[in-house]
Amino acid sequence: MKSNRTPPKYAKKLIQVLLKEALTEEILGDLEEQFQRKLKSKTLARAKMDYWYQTINYLRPFALKNIQITEFNPFFMWRHNL
Repeated sequence: MKSNRTPPKYAKKLIQVLLKEALTEEILGDLEEQFQRKLKSKTLARAKMDYWYQTINYLRPFALKNIQITEFNPFFMWRHNL
């Protein structure tokens, strides 16, 4: 049985959704390199766990997209106006 030796896809998706586009490509490249390096010396599970750890560490306020509340709820201002 062949194991999946790629980084966790949900971690990659999390970075793409939450981080600024200018940083996304560089961060994903760095994480991919670190993942491949970890695979040579550690197990697949350990490499994936480290990938998740690094992903969470990149979620810093300066790197996050500016997401407005009105993007999620179009009726946000109704409560304010009433």
